[in-house]
Amino acid sequence: MAYQGVTCREFLKPQSSCSQIGVLVHCRFKLSKTPTSGSRAIDLDQCAGVPWVTLAQEPRVRLCFPQTYKDMRKTQYKFYWRKAALYADWRKEEFEAATVTLDADTAHPSLSLSQDRKCITWQEEDQNLPDNPQRFSSLACVLGQLQITSGRYFWEVDIADTVSYDLGICRDNVTRKGRVTISPQNGFWGIRLYNKEYWALTSPETLLTLRQHPRSVGIFLDYDDGDVSFYNMTDGSHIFSFPQNTFQSMLRPFFRLWDSDSGSLTIVH
Repeated sequence: MAYQGVTCREFLKPQSSCSQIGVLVHCRFKLSKTPTSGSRAIDLDQCAGVPWVTLAQEPRVRLCFPQTYKDMRKTQYKFYWRKAALYADWRKEEFEAATVTLDADTAHPSLSLSQDRKCITWQEEDQNLPDNPQRFSSLACVLGQLQITSGRYFWEVDIADTVSYDLGICRDNVTRKGRVTISPQNGFWGIRLYNKEYWALTSPETLLTLRQHPRSVGIFLDYDDGDVSFYNMTDGSHIFSFPQNTFQSMLRPFFRLWDSDSGSLTIVH
């Protein structure tokens, strides 16, 4: 990888904050081992605990960092990833890939689940299923078996052939009988595709503009930090992040189809 030298004036400045990319660079970048004439090299490995150096015009110290802008951006992202809505592939490095299967006991009678509990389709005639307390009876929803009370997880859902759906996470104790509105106030954090429009299921709902129709959506949950984010896994772009929450109960993946024309939802992993 090519490197280029950048001079700096303030070296080892404690508690410096990052305000502008290209102005502050994280200390994991190494100072040159072979400085040019008139410069001196300092090894940042010996500077543990000092988060930033400030770039300026001073010829005596040369800071070397990856030449590409993307490498700079990724390094900054890795430091501030909780606040940055960038690049799904980078975010996946901070999260555990969850194994998600569907909980048949929660499935609305209009939903048919595949044998491996990974795919949801619409059943033309309602199935004769026991009306247990866990089962959705009004909205055509089903929950994932995964139960989350801490940690960071992500999973992907194939929506290439889906015309209308809701996807996201919800509290384990959400209302499943009678009238239900999918919103954070009712314990749901999700996105929707309906009538060729994408919505974040805030209250009121937020219309989303996507630069590319996703064939797969990634759901990223950081339970401890209260973050729920959605990414277009087709091009890696950010779709939406809900305002920070404080979770105090078990969370589970949820899935919804709207009608017989909705298509299918398939959990990738």
